[in-house]
Amino acid sequence: MPFVGQLGGNYVLPHQVSTSTTVQCAECGGTMEVRKGHYNKGSKSRVSRHFRHKQGEGEGCGGESAIHLKMKVLAESTLEEKFPNATVQQEKQVGENNIADVLATFENPRIPFGKGIIVEAQHKNKGKNIGHVGNKYLDLGYSVFWAYQSDFNETKMKFDEERLWKVWPEAVPEFNPEEAYPDFKDIPIEKEIKLPKEYLRTRIIEIISPTFSKGAKKWSKVAKQDIHSKGKERFRVNILEAPTGATTLEWSTKEGRNGQRKTIPTVISENDESSLREYIQEIQDGLSQSWAYEDSSDWINISSVRLTGTKRTTPRISLAKAPHGPLLHQIRRRDSKGNMSSLTVDYRKGDENRLEKAVNKIF
Repeated sequence: MPFVGQLGGNYVLPHQVSTSTTVQCAECGGTMEVRKGHYNKGSKSRVSRHFRHKQGEGEGCGGESAIHLKMKVLAESTLEEKFPNATVQQEKQVGENNIADVLATFENPRIPFGKGIIVEAQHKNKGKNIGHVGNKYLDLGYSVFWAYQSDFNETKMKFDEERLWKVWPEAVPEFNPEEAYPDFKDIPIEKEIKLPKEYLRTRIIEIISPTFSKGAKKWSKVAKQDIHSKGKERFRVNILEAPTGATTLEWSTKEGRNGQRKTIPTVISENDESSLREYIQEIQDGLSQSWAYEDSSDWINISSVRLTGTKRTTPRISLAKAPHGPLLHQIRRRDSKGNMSSLTVDYRKGDENRLEKAVNKIF
């Protein structure tokens, strides 16, 4: 089922052209037309809008089968939409020996992106040496986004700036004070520093948990959902109602029964229901693919969602596979000053079903 065609020398996707437009097959050169999305009674599933060869053409041709090509076309259109004043190109040479899959070049350098943004589409996590190539791009003044299959749907690429290797600060050389000042003596000095009130306003419910503190009487505990109720590492979601009426998910971990507890609160709204359900569906779809378990030297993102938060905080939850490591839940909360709180928990089989139970208790 072809999803990429050629029109006027450029690669296009079905959603980018009208139903009356004909395109050329990128594989056999035959003429293809657009077929609207429809429900397939045989497979009992929804078939996305796609191309098909005209009758009598393309015999024996399976259509454009290069997933990597489709990823590059979607990355190109996403960058064009996000950075309308940039020049966006595929297969562009950067430096002497590197060809970027997709390059968005700015007329003038922008902080923190530098001269532009490069997207490298990693089909099944194969191809370029991520660390070596990424550092070369940074040295040349370009930010880098490593995109995986889970970042794409039929019409666009999810561009998560938190995963972007930015020229600032990644490309800034490390500074070793001992080499610069060999006669400098490191003398420890103790000094009491009071935390700013603004910091305490955004962090107080992390320091003093509404669930586990006796003084938090104005908070109401609506429900709870254990994600990991057994084993060394416990993981739970407490559903709370703040004194303001806002719904808060308190993500809580603890080492065994008597271990130290850590909590990250995330404020949500009714608008987050569809995002959370889509997040869980992406986990189910992603974990059914072999690429989600491949040994990799880089992070493999399975699913990620940004929640409503507050004026001062922005929460995000995600599931990703660590470099040469396990699948991990990540809950992150960033305040308006850039301070980040995070919580990381190993994934266990069936966690997505238990997360779905938590969502059902909320909405």
